[in-house]
Amino acid sequence: MTAAGIDRIPWQRRHEVTPDQVMCPLDQVATASPGESVRGVLPRLASAAENRVLVLDPATRALLGIVSERDIDHAVTWLATTRPRP
Repeated sequence: MTAAGIDRIPWQRRHEVTPDQVMCPLDQVATASPGESVRGVLPRLASAAENRVLVLDPATRALLGIVSERDIDHAVTWLATTRPRP
């Protein structure tokens, strides 16, 4: 579900709406597997709705997590500031 999708629902009806009425079908959502490199995921992340990629188990397609641009930015910043300097 996206913020834009929720915005299309009239305020008066929002309490009646169920997730299946506003969810994005899985085939329209950017996905990744847990073993993929961040470099491989970045192009999909940049073009994904809401700038998020779902990480799915390759065998079961179960949701393992969600990665956002902000998550990657934080990780890169942390790595850059905590690595020992030569």
